[in-house]
Amino acid sequence: MIPSDILLIASLFVFVFAWWRRGMERRELILRVALVVALLASCWGLYLDRWQAGLGGLIALGLLLVVFFRRPPSPDLKKLPVISGSVFAVLAVLAFGLIYLFPIRDLPKPEGPHSVGVLSFELQDQSRKGLFAAGPDEPRRLLVRAWYPAEPGELGRRAKYFSRDEAKSTARGIGSQLGFPPLLAFARNVKTNSHLDSRPLSSPDPFPTVIFSHGYGAFSQQNTALMEHLASHGYAVYSIQHTYDSSPTAFPGGDVVDVDPALLDDINAEQPPEFSFESNAGERLAARLAVQEFNIERQTRILKLSTPIWLQDQVFVVDQLEAGSVPETARSLVAKSRFDRIGVVGMSFGGSTAGGFCFEDDRCAAGANMDGLDFHFQPLDQRMPVPFLMLHSDMSLFGEFFDAPEGAGTYAFNEFSYASFDDIGTPNDAVRLQVKDLMHMGFSDFSLFMRRPLRNPLLGAAPSDAIIEIQNDVMLDFLDQTLRSTNRRFPDDVLGEHVDLLLPLDSPTISDWWSALSQEGRDDVRREIAALKARQAEVEVTAR
Repeated sequence: MIPSDILLIASLFVFVFAWWRRGMERRELILRVALVVALLASCWGLYLDRWQAGLGGLIALGLLLVVFFRRPPSPDLKKLPVISGSVFAVLAVLAFGLIYLFPIRDLPKPEGPHSVGVLSFELQDQSRKGLFAAGPDEPRRLLVRAWYPAEPGELGRRAKYFSRDEAKSTARGIGSQLGFPPLLAFARNVKTNSHLDSRPLSSPDPFPTVIFSHGYGAFSQQNTALMEHLASHGYAVYSIQHTYDSSPTAFPGGDVVDVDPALLDDINAEQPPEFSFESNAGERLAARLAVQEFNIERQTRILKLSTPIWLQDQVFVVDQLEAGSVPETARSLVAKSRFDRIGVVGMSFGGSTAGGFCFEDDRCAAGANMDGLDFHFQPLDQRMPVPFLMLHSDMSLFGEFFDAPEGAGTYAFNEFSYASFDDIGTPNDAVRLQVKDLMHMGFSDFSLFMRRPLRNPLLGAAPSDAIIEIQNDVMLDFLDQTLRSTNRRFPDDVLGEHVDLLLPLDSPTISDWWSALSQEGRDDVRREIAALKARQAEVEVTAR
């Protein structure tokens, strides 16, 4: 809690206590002062974007009116105010409950040996103009936020999760998508473990580098706890905010670029065929290809615009970083980062983009998709050229969300991607894991900002601390093994450490189906896939 929370709740409970104690000395004064303080504390909280304090303020205002305009207190001081006292106690509990369900606490401290710095800067691609809602002469503007090991003796002030400008723009953008704009604005009171504009750590070796992309409509710092954890272990992490396809973007200079107005309308209008939960892998593949056929035929926004543009964003940013073409404030960090062998990680649509980058760009040495579909589609039935991690939310919950038939198997939506059909289920397959009791949006920091049971339908029932710890441990182990060649055995070690919530996700039915097909049948399947990939490439070219 922040001080305004404590003052608000304490004042309301002082009022309730005094209301029950009819014989208390100076009771009337205590009642009125407590409510005035509660009202002021509510206003203070609202000023800090603590919208949850509004309920307590309304309750305090109502009770204040009751106190001022009620009948004179009964001279019988022994008679307890049972009905009114009970109602007022319930109201105070409701005010406390709303604040309790949306906690404000500092991000968990990263476990690495290094202090963490953070800085933000803008990059502009003059070769790509007029994308999404941009004006015809407006270059592609991208916000890059970087976390990195910092020199411990030269740290700036600790960053808040959202700056004041971001609370008014970025945070309210993600809230608008969920139907309540102020939803996450209160997180501007959350302290991170990152220190603004700090000097990068002096080190003889370059920092191993990770490129990160957020989820569709989200923002660059949605996984700050993970970014800080990696940075504390020596990584430089560069997170790209994909302008117009993200929440509103607040650039360092003060400009704010809003979300593309067509984004949600386009998504809601694009309803592809549903996933299949049939036990036969061939039928599930047919459903997957039907989705791609739908996207190609309709030339959906996601296929025609977002998929190629996000990939081009990543390529452009890595090109600029590798060339050192960045603002002065970022040059010392960029000079200490390694870009010839990078890790590329993303959540949701950003995870799909990570898969596409690692499939096409040889600077990727390892990639990870955190619960994203394979919109890029090229890695379907293709062995990834680098180690690749597919980290899923609970696939049983995914099935429930799509009304899978009772008794249907637990199938992953990317089961046909990131490996050749000949390799699925073998050591040449991608590493596929899932987190029990976790919903899709749980792969973020959001579980730290809501308590159960309120957050269960959106984020899942897994404990928030466990969610963050699993993401941190899985990603660090994976990157350490692939970029640093450590002695950790991935994924065996991390599976052993989180045996209750982290599970392997196998697809034995694909191997059985594929091995049962004749060579002619296999050729027919691959010809159909190749034709769809060629048609998708044609659609993407028209967007460039």
